[in-house]
Amino acid sequence: LDDRAAAGSEVWILSERSEAARKVDLEAEGLGLSCTSEDSFGYGLRHMRVCHEFGLPTEMVSLQKLPLTRATCAVVFDDGAAKHLGITDTQITDAETLVALLHL
Repeated sequence: LDDRAAAGSEVWILSERSEAARKVDLEAEGLGLSCTSEDSFGYGLRHMRVCHEFGLPTEMVSLQKLPLTRATCAVVFDDGAAKHLGITDTQITDAETLVALLHL
């Protein structure tokens, strides 16, 4: 965490009940995404930010992690992001699909 903080990354310390959400963060980082995390009433509401290399404003992308597996994630784009990418939120089911579509 210290290295990430020193590099200018946003670091959030999550409570133990958000361990599953933290694991999703780590998976997302492995897929080339950077993320911020917010523990909201224990549901692990996730705010994901696509890396700047994709040329997408970070505020356009959000991801809500449901209390199951990554496959249950729902990525929601606002109209601006959908238009920018030429895809719809119904095409996105998880972090891997998001990355795949961004690289098309």
